[in-house]
Formats: sequence, structure tokens, C-alpha cells
Amino acid sequence: MGKKVSDFPRIRDLATPEAAYALIVRDYVATGASLSEWSEISVRKSYGTECTSVSPERVRNCLDAHIHEVIIYRDRLALVVAKMRERDTVGYDQRCLFYANGRWLNAGHEGLASTVEEARDEFFRKGERLYGQSMKKLGEFWTRQPVADPNSHLKPYVDFLREQGREPPGFMMEVFNKYQLVVMGEVHNRPTYWAFNSELVRDPAFARRVGTIYMELPSNHQRNIDRFLAQDTCERELVIRMLRDYRDLGWPCKSTLDFFVAVWEISQTLPPDKKLRIRLVDMQRPWEKIQKREDWRLYSRVGRDSFMAENILDDLRTKKDERNGFFIVGMRHAMEELHFAEGTPRSSAGWHLKQALGDQLFYPLSTRTCHNKRGRNKWPAGIGVD
Repeated sequence: MGKKVSDFPRIRDLATPEAAYALIVRDYVATGASLSEWSEISVRKSYGTECTSVSPERVRNCLDAHIHEVIIYRDRLALVVAKMRERDTVGYDQRCLFYANGRWLNAGHEGLASTVEEARDEFFRKGERLYGQSMKKLGEFWTRQPVADPNSHLKPYVDFLREQGREPPGFMMEVFNKYQLVVMGEVHNRPTYWAFNSELVRDPAFARRVGTIYMELPSNHQRNIDRFLAQDTCERELVIRMLRDYRDLGWPCKSTLDFFVAVWEISQTLPPDKKLRIRLVDMQRPWEKIQKREDWRLYSRVGRDSFMAENILDDLRTKKDERNGFFIVGMRHAMEELHFAEGTPRSSAGWHLKQALGDQLFYPLSTRTCHNKRGRNKWPAGIGVD
């Protein structure tokens, strides 16, 4: 608090409301961004205002805006209040933001308030209404319908576990042996989940059944990961370098790093023709080559789901190792049926793989249906569980 917009580093940072506000005011309001540019950092296209020219005075006022207060409502909505001059008036600029997928996105400009108290009061009055509407209007975010009868709802799962339940590692070893590719959806940055994956690869049965692990990580670092696995010493920095490039602010997940180390340790004990491979199948993110918004567009136009699926299918077709594959990917990319907010289908990586592999593809456990306010979406029942 108390920092001017111009005090914030000139990076694309949407990790906090105040950093997002500074980015929006500096790089969008003060530069006259187009509607297509606004859509990249907003929950709805209509939340940006296209402007063909911005006066030098307006630019100065934007850069001199002092962030006074940030209010976060129910972990999803935020209001940033900044003291700012607008023509002959000094007041408190108000911008709403909405939290989705790890980013605080522009959710509308509320104009200039006379006092901080006025800004606070208006935000809290609208908070409940905005939060209730957010799941309908502010983009593609999940909400869970209440369950009227929890016992009845859970009965099929309880019955399944009683009749066919297995310890997870043993169950996974069975499916690794039967299917050409097993897809495991995950919720990012969950240490327990990654510890389970590390336990899997340390089981001697894993390397007998699985030869390649496919991961939702930037493919431009494949050479570094090949080098990491081939060396006699565990050079963690090669993995860390790749994780730093995953997002513009890096990917600070130590448990993911620990998983790579576990794969390296097991590979050291295996004969040359049985060592484990890791293939990075996600879009390239060579940040050293990305200096401007136009540079980023060269890489961001890739459809990540189809890109990952095609990379995996190409590898399955050409690899000489007859052992099966294991694809670790974020939960949304594993779901079978997804729809955009307006109802049109959205094809996940899992969907693309299923079209190509059919019954040679396996999702852990069964498929269940999630209801949201826009319809139904399906995903494997075993994914995303700590």
C-alpha cells in the first residue's frame, strides 16, 4: 500500500490485486489498449474500454496513482482503491478484480469516489450481489450445487469401494500394465498428490510397466530434462530452470521438483534400455525471447489441449519402448466433457486422446458427472484428490 503505479516493476504480474491494478492502469488504461488486448486480462471483453489516444496528462495521472487500499471479498472479488487525479478532480479510483486460475483479472472500473469510505461502502453493498452473479457472468468458473441427500449421493461410491476397493498404488500398477496410456488429472501444487506420484515411480513394478511420463510443462526445455535424467549427478538446477519458465512468475512447486528427483533416482538403478523417460508436452514458453506483447502472441496462439495430445500421440507412434505411458496433467485438461460459458463444446487434451486411443486410454477410477449452472461436465472420479 502507498506505492505509486510507476513504482511497480514492469512485468506482467496478476498474482495480487495491487500488482494487477498497477499492470492494468500502466499498460492498458495509460496506453489506450484495444478491446482484444483488454480481453486477455479481463473476465469479460466488455470490461475494457478501447481508447485510440491518451493525453500526456492522463498518462502522468495514471503513473502517479497511489494505491491506498485493497479489499478482498470471499477470496474471489477484490476492490483496489487508489488516490488519483482526473482532470481537475482528485479522488479515489476504484477497480474491481476477480480471482480465477491463479490470476486477478479485471472485472470492471467503478469510477472515482470522493472518499475512501464511499468506495468501501459501495463495494460491500454490491459484494454479495456481484459474488452471486460471478459464477454466471464473470467467465468460466466452477460452482457446486448443494446435495440434498448426501448419503444417497455417495452410496454408489461407497458401494464400489466396499466391493472393489483397492489400495491406490496396487490399483495403479494394474492399470499401468493394461493400458497404453493412463491419464492422471491433478490440482496443481498439492504436496500429497506429488508424494503419491513419487511413491508410484519408486515401486519396482512401475518401471516394468511404464517407460514414459508425459507432463504438462514447457516443451522448449526438453533438452534440459533429457540432460538431467542422463547425468550421473542429480543437477536439480536443470529442473528448476524449466519450472521458472512455466509461467511468467515461475512455478514454485517443490513437490514437483521432488518428483523429478525421484524419477532420476530410480533411473540410476535401471539398465540403459529400461530407464524412465520424461516428455514435456505443453506449449513453449521461452521467456528470454519474449520482450513484448507481440512476442508472447507467437507462442500463446497454440491450442494447449490439442498441442499436448498431439505431442503424446506422436511420441506413442514413434517410441521404440513397448512399455506404456503415464500422463500427468491439470484436472481441467483431463476432463472428458467441457463447455465454454456460452455452451459450445471445449475439447480437452483427454478428449483428444480418447478420440485417438479409444479403450487403450484409461482415467483412474470411473467417470462421474459434475453439475454447474451452465450444464454438466464429466471428469474421472479419481483426479484432483489430495
